Amino acid sequence: MDADFSHDPSAIPALVEGTQNADVVIGSRYCADGGTINWPVYRMALSRFANHYVRSILRIPVTDSTSGFRCYRREIVEKLDLDEIRSEGYSFLVELLYRSWLVGARIVEKPILFRDRLLGKSKINSKEIYRSIFMVLWLKVSLHRKG
Repeated sequence: MDADFSHDPSAIPALVEGTQNADVVIGSRYCADGGTINWPVYRMALSRFANHYVRSILRIPVTDSTSGFRCYRREIVEKLDLDEIRSEGYSFLVELLYRSWLVGARIVEKPILFRDRLLGKSKINSKEIYRSIFMVLWLKVSLHRKG
């Protein structure tokens, strides 16, 4: 969850409730009834491209793999070897989701409205974008879904 209230805390109960039928619940901007408010066009384009790229390469069956508003069941996190995680920054979200999916996590998305921050600046920059692009390729080559 973003600390700048871009994610509405009132949506937390819906994410927690979703774990009754899933291992990972994503607060999704891009599933039906989800959306963004006051987000610049370039940020929307970058986010949409990133999610399409991740879905195309890793085949995770979600629309918003870059959302940081999530709820994980303890049991699925315990199946992961967290010491094996190699990513930093934004790509951590994708790697954690991919590793969860690889061990059989049931993933669902719940719609959220994401509001652009009122104060501060995004920490995403060109270095972070390149790192994320290559991390997705590394994940595809290094890890595989069993079964």
